[in-house]
Amino acid sequence: MGRWFEKKVVTNGTTTLHERYIYRGYLQIAAYDLREGHAEHPDLRFIIWAPTQEVATRPLVIRENGVWYTYGWDITNNICELYGQEGFIRTIYTYSPYGQVTAEGDVTQPIQWSSEFYDE
Repeated sequence: MGRWFEKKVVTNGTTTLHERYIYRGYLQIAAYDLREGHAEHPDLRFIIWAPTQEVATRPLVIRENGVWYTYGWDITNNICELYGQEGFIRTIYTYSPYGQVTAEGDVTQPIQWSSEFYDE
């Protein structure tokens, strides 16, 4: 289907990132850490999407490294805020007209402009 199923980053011979992605139809719903030593707690993230939409246009919540966060969007489904479990804004996203992102906050997560995945 032309999408990622795995990502591996090796720096100076050391694997710094090795993720495997799980999908339900079109929607990525999970990512698992495949690095050595992470077998006990391999889950990196879980994503719950709006159930009323067949094609991914609006993520509702994400569990990133064991902590749940809620999304705030603008009218075009760009992620504008990420809320922590206490209800406070943890990260704010602003975008240029062509999607260049500026993030201010302490939580890093992959879904941003147009509710799509961002990869540096």
